[in-house]
Amino acid sequence: MKVKFYVILILFMSILTGCYEVPNNFPKAEFYSYIPYQDGNTIRFANEGDTIVYEVAELWNEYTRGKTNCKCGKEFVYRYVSLTNLNSERGEQVLFFSIDCTDRAVFRINLWAKSLNASYVVDYTDEDVWAISYDETKIFKSFVDEITLLQDDNPIALVKKGQGIVWFIDSNGTTWNSCK
Repeated sequence: MKVKFYVILILFMSILTGCYEVPNNFPKAEFYSYIPYQDGNTIRFANEGDTIVYEVAELWNEYTRGKTNCKCGKEFVYRYVSLTNLNSERGEQVLFFSIDCTDRAVFRINLWAKSLNASYVVDYTDEDVWAISYDETKIFKSFVDEITLLQDDNPIALVKKGQGIVWFIDSNGTTWNSCK
């Protein structure tokens, strides 16, 4: 009887404090598919007979699942890749590409280089993301198939699930299209 009482008391206290693990329902495979590259992959981009070849030099993932309503961090999901230009005379020397989702409230994609800084952001932090009533799956609706990255409100790149960077515009205004 005492054991039952303590179990009920612990459950009741955890409900009152509201600190419980975030549901294990984050669509990691879908999220990571924006950057489908693996270490050592080469990615080719072409424009009017010219080709740039990038190699995946570094790839890093992170997933941290925390507690809800604790204001100590619900969840952090991140993937980062650096792409080194194998033909350094043309195009950006290194492209950095990352995606992250923080506390199921901010979803961000960034593509940057020496002369490139394109991004896409969905931000729900103006809502009370720590409230029990907050829809923790709301951010998932932002994981659409194609996302256009902007720089100074101008389209600079297109990212697609399962494909990665579809095209990007370099500092010279040249559009580079992904080759399969």
